[in-house]
Amino acid sequence: MPVVAKRNPRVQLPDHFHVRLRLCSLGLGRPATVLAREAIERWLDEYERSQLDKSISRYARQAAATADDLDDELQSASLESWAEPEARD
Repeated sequence: MPVVAKRNPRVQLPDHFHVRLRLCSLGLGRPATVLAREAIERWLDEYERSQLDKSISRYARQAAATADDLDDELQSASLESWAEPEARD
């Protein structure tokens, strides 16, 4: 298993955040540092996913009605697959 370097940043929390984190830690029986690390990782994952979604949306808007958009043959094939069976014959 590869060794992962770890950093130990100091994050200052307002007292009410610290109390809430400590209570959760005690209630779950897990270290507060683990809970904080998981929360940060979850936020980073969500942020990166939202940035990807924005990039895809921006590309889709820019590509609309251009050569990068669906070609006529592919679009026709798609529309035919949704048609009623008797309409295809």
